[in-house]
Amino acid sequence: MIYDFKNLKLEINNNTGTLYKDDKLMFRGDSYISIKMFLAESNNNEWIRKKFKTQLEMREHCRWKKQDEQLKNEQKNQQKHQEKEKLSK
Repeated sequence: MIYDFKNLKLEINNNTGTLYKDDKLMFRGDSYISIKMFLAESNNNEWIRKKFKTQLEMREHCRWKKQDEQLKNEQKNQQKHQEKEKLSK
């Protein structure tokens, strides 16, 4: 898929994104990173933000979900440690 905005061009094929600015290659790699760069280079243009809203939100949701799971695990470990201390007294 190809997206054009002023002097920017973003090509996304599967998980690979290629970003051009003034017909010069700026980035080729992870599509999420290329979308973020496309958005940044456009000065957070509203059209681009809306176009990629789903991808951006999904990535943020996954990141927050992982952090929540880590926090829950840490809390469980603290509780187990506190229970062991109570039993040893």
